Amino acid sequence: MDQDFSDRTITLEQNIKKTILSQIVKDTLFLSSSMNTMDYSFLLGVHKRDATTKEDTTLHSRNEKYRYYIGIIDYLIEYDTAKKAENILKSTISVGEEVSSVDPSSYAHRMNQFLSKRIISGNKKTNK
Repeated sequence: MDQDFSDRTITLEQNIKKTILSQIVKDTLFLSSSMNTMDYSFLLGVHKRDATTKEDTTLHSRNEKYRYYIGIIDYLIEYDTAKKAENILKSTISVGEEVSSVDPSSYAHRMNQFLSKRIISGNKKTNK
């Protein structure tokens, strides 16, 4: 899990960080409790700005050359009987290792913990 982003961080102003993490917690709570889903991903899209780029309210890089889009994607995997069986099997085989197929509440908690360590506060308005 989380291999694509494991050694990177996003630096944001404290108030922006707080807002984003708060929304992610709300979204993952909804996905786990109302939708019974897990195995979703956090997407960070980067767009290079040019003369034709319209101004908007997205996050911008410190040098204003890039804008960032964030969201949770791939949230259609329901934690059903097959996923429960996968969890039991992988937990038995992979003793001591983290198992990717976990219940929705555990998955949401793991996602929130991971992102709270990767989105950090800084003096600048947005990330590099």
